[in-house]
Amino acid sequence: MPANVHVERWVPQAQVLADAAAIVCHGGAGTTLGALAAGVPAVFVPLFADQPHNAVRAAGAGAGVVVTLDGIRGGVERVLAHDSYRDAARGIAPS
Repeated sequence: MPANVHVERWVPQAQVLADAAAIVCHGGAGTTLGALAAGVPAVFVPLFADQPHNAVRAAGAGAGVVVTLDGIRGGVERVLAHDSYRDAARGIAPS
């Protein structure tokens, strides 16, 4: 692993999201709702089940983008470069 990577078996998602600038996820309900509750923009790579629906809904609200595996880097660069994604995620977060 690179020196700037820290690997853990498990960490509380809410604890990590509290300090995250963005999240890359598949769009499952738990991660999507956790990111939105924390006001964190997301880059979604949906695979199956509810993931495509959740990803499209959150992205449609401006809180992230939906990409393919090849688009992850561009998606992360996009949500970090434009405050509108974080602003939208924060607007959805409970106050």
